[in-house]
Amino acid sequence: MVKTKRKSILRTLLCAVFALCFAVGLSSLFASGTTAYAATTPKYTVKFNWSTKTTTGTGGGTGSNTASGSGVSYSMQTGQYSFVDYSVTLYGSSSSGTGTFESGSYIGSNSVNVIINSSVKIPTTISGNGTTVAKGNNNSFSLSNLADGTYTVTSSFSAGWATSPRSGIGKSYSFTFQFKVDSTAPTMNNVSTSSTGKYTNSSTYVSASDSMSGVECIYMKTPGNSSYGNMGTSTTVSSSGMNGLYSFYAKDKAGNTSRTYFLYLDTVKPTGKIKNSNGTEITGSYTNQTFSYSATDSGSGISYLQYKKPGSSSWLTYTSGTSISASAASGTYQFRAVDKAGNISATKSITLDSSKPTMTLYSGDVSVSNGFKSIANYIKATATDSGSGVKTIYVKKPGASSYTEYASGTQLTADGAYSFYCVDNAGNASQTYTISMDHTRPTITSSVGGFGKTLKDGFNVTASDNYSGVTLYYKTPNSTSFVASTTSSVVFSKTAVNGTYVFYAVDGFRNRSDTCYMYMSIDAPEATIVKSDNSHKVCVIWTASNCYATLNGKSYTSGTWIEQEGEYTFVITNDANRSSTYKFTVDHYYARYSMVAPTCTQKGYTIYKCTGCGDSYDGDFIEAKGHDYESKIVKPTCTAQGYTRYTCKTCGNTYTDNFVEAEGHRYGEWTTVKEPTCVDLGKDERTCSVCSYVDERDTDALGHSYKDIVVDPSCTERGNTIHECERCGHTYTDSYTDATGHDFGEWTSLTKPTCTASGVEQRKCTSCPQTETKIVSPLGHNYKAEIVAPTCLEQGYTTHICSRCGTGYNDTFVSPLGHDYEEIEVAPTCTEEGYRGKKCRRCEDCVKTEILKAVGHKFTDSYFIATCEDDGYTLHTCLSCGNEYKDNIVPATGHDYETEVVREPHCKTEGERKFHCTKCEKEYYSDIPATGHNYELTGTEEVNGENIRTYVCTNCGAITTQNMGEQYEQVSSYIGYLFGQYQPYMWWVLLATAGVWSIVMGVFFAIAQKNEDKEKARKMIKNYVIGLVVIFAILVACPYLVKGIAALIAG
Repeated sequence: MVKTKRKSILRTLLCAVFALCFAVGLSSLFASGTTAYAATTPKYTVKFNWSTKTTTGTGGGTGSNTASGSGVSYSMQTGQYSFVDYSVTLYGSSSSGTGTFESGSYIGSNSVNVIINSSVKIPTTISGNGTTVAKGNNNSFSLSNLADGTYTVTSSFSAGWATSPRSGIGKSYSFTFQFKVDSTAPTMNNVSTSSTGKYTNSSTYVSASDSMSGVECIYMKTPGNSSYGNMGTSTTVSSSGMNGLYSFYAKDKAGNTSRTYFLYLDTVKPTGKIKNSNGTEITGSYTNQTFSYSATDSGSGISYLQYKKPGSSSWLTYTSGTSISASAASGTYQFRAVDKAGNISATKSITLDSSKPTMTLYSGDVSVSNGFKSIANYIKATATDSGSGVKTIYVKKPGASSYTEYASGTQLTADGAYSFYCVDNAGNASQTYTISMDHTRPTITSSVGGFGKTLKDGFNVTASDNYSGVTLYYKTPNSTSFVASTTSSVVFSKTAVNGTYVFYAVDGFRNRSDTCYMYMSIDAPEATIVKSDNSHKVCVIWTASNCYATLNGKSYTSGTWIEQEGEYTFVITNDANRSSTYKFTVDHYYARYSMVAPTCTQKGYTIYKCTGCGDSYDGDFIEAKGHDYESKIVKPTCTAQGYTRYTCKTCGNTYTDNFVEAEGHRYGEWTTVKEPTCVDLGKDERTCSVCSYVDERDTDALGHSYKDIVVDPSCTERGNTIHECERCGHTYTDSYTDATGHDFGEWTSLTKPTCTASGVEQRKCTSCPQTETKIVSPLGHNYKAEIVAPTCLEQGYTTHICSRCGTGYNDTFVSPLGHDYEEIEVAPTCTEEGYRGKKCRRCEDCVKTEILKAVGHKFTDSYFIATCEDDGYTLHTCLSCGNEYKDNIVPATGHDYETEVVREPHCKTEGERKFHCTKCEKEYYSDIPATGHNYELTGTEEVNGENIRTYVCTNCGAITTQNMGEQYEQVSSYIGYLFGQYQPYMWWVLLATAGVWSIVMGVFFAIAQKNEDKEKARKMIKNYVIGLVVIFAILVACPYLVKGIAALIAG
């Protein structure tokens, strides 16, 4: 019960002590400003240096010896059998806890207690900074208000005693140690003690300084965090880190804590707005109203505002919300804001423009005045504004009641009156500009549907124009100048003179139409003299109904046959009193009677007969074709001759020559079909590559072929020689040798020693796997120093890296260099902003202080007219950067080809047609397909019982023949093939057809039965049976009927 109660009390006391220590720690950790002086420290046990000297005296003289060392306690001998302990305790103004104090260490208090723990008084001196601060032998010293510095504590003691009447021992002791007082808190760099912090917008290197014990570490609390973190002896707040207030404090190695320092990181630029007098933000770049500027910043807050007036390069101080009147100087005003961290907002620009824009009108590509009348192919308009620039151009087109948007320079091609005005980006509107256009030429049309025609009757011509009126001009074949028609059309009757009539028209804007031509040509009538196909008779025919004719002065009727041989004169006259005269003779009329085809050895010819009297002659001879031999080579074999046989493809005549002797066998290499063994014969074969004949031979047995395998003796086993046949494997053994014993080689490393770990080496018997192993001592570190130079933001230092294991440590730290800025300016381009600012010469870090607005493109226009193949367009080219774009695309007009035949096609040869573009002169040629033969039957004859027809091409005279027997066989074979394909399905078709017929007749029979019409029902049954018979007859007889028709056609 008592033990339990004591344990509970002990736990309570421990908890209280822990809570007290925790509270003290927190109060020191979060102190906003601490200067160290009297402080609670652990009660240290001091590690001191000691030295002792022993002197001995005897009747024979004296002697001495010394010793020294260090420790936290020492036992002094004060008598022959007595000893006194010596130790030292050190602490600040008060103590809490315990620890060991190394000589030369810092104590974080200017009040120090030094306690000499000994049962005897020990004379002690405490000195520092060149003076003695305490001295005595009371073994306890309380020191206060000590200046920072190094203090030395020295204690001395001596004792002696007799060891005999004639001898003795003397002892002298000296104890010393040092402590350093550091009561000054460290300070911090690049931060502020102000609660708002030091404002920055760039990466900031934060460090601490302490002139005594040195900085132990610094602590940082980031924005929004409630606790501090240990950052080492320095840290860099990166510009990419979290924006807000950073808190810092530092501790030195003596335990002194600095006050709290602050740094406010703000990398967000302030934002500004330009507003009109109603407080509404102006989002455009131009205005013609009163405006003002204001800015906000969510971080460090606005420091000041600036602005530039038009034409000025200097920034002036600006008061937020100050109005700039619409009547102020026109031009661009620029505004910017700077926050307390130095961030400069994006420059806001607004251009004040109170002047109206102007426009230029164009007739085609020529500028014209307001109200101009144009006859160009198009009109267009452009606008300019020296202030804010043109925003929108508006046009009212012919026939429109309202304005629509218009793209500058767009070509307008519709005839009529146009009105334009434009508005600039500041809202100023120009005056109204007008222009009218009639670029469409008048047109002329004819009653015959076009011009350039040769007419056989009267015609009329009419002129028209879409906008400004028209006058028609014409010139007849008998006149040399044009006449203006009093009306828009003229009429020429059938009786007009033959020749060329020329026309053109002009409208009210002096646009002239194409010049058109018409040709009047009423010809004399024509007749055709016709000779009979099978006699010598001749007649004359004509088709015109308005003509009459005479033959040798007598009236003649079209188509009357003239049989009397002799000379005739025929005259035909039309109702225009134009006549034509024909003279002809009635004579023999020879017709092609038959043709004899040429053979390989005989000519062919044609027989002609007069259809009137039967007189005949032979002509059109065709040379004999000659033999057309086809060769076939019969190759020689191993045992027979080769030769060439020639056969005429036309008549079958043959002959043979070019005999070649038999080649004999062509054997390949010998191949082994049965390998010989040490005791058995083998067999080889070779084969003729032409006729496959096989030749054989035997090969001799090989006999044994021994290979000696020497087995070396090992450390423990005998060696020998094995004789083994390489072919059959037969073996025997002899030549035995004795075992050799082990022969160890050099030591090799299994595990190499490292700087801190041992290695392992092994050696191996050169004859067998036997091994021996030994341990190799560690190598120790081999450090190499490398200096890392400081950068703008990072410390420099010396790093020591072991060349073997790569471990190392850093020392000799050098503070960061800081940025070395120089002023720079990057000019803006057409599309990208430039800027002014500063740039670090060492690390390229850049801070932009002013954004320079992109200057924008400055385009110049080039106009390209559409051609047959290429589009027309307007090309806009920037004079500054060369950027280009196209608009106002006019599609390519396409070629307007005229054609003419340059080579007529024939039966077997192609013709050629030329295409020529009338606009761009481009030419190309295309083929006209060959016409193919136009065969005419000229005769039929029977050769060897076969009916042969002869055909002659009426165009080129080519001759071909046709064997009608073969034609019949082909048709008959094809019909037989179709019949064979149809026959398996004939009964299915019959059944299907009969089924459909039964259903149809069944429906009608049912209707008749329902109506009780028995007579009609009987007729239905009769018709049904007749239908089945007819279906059967058609389906069965049809194939034979078709085959017969084919035979008739072929015959």
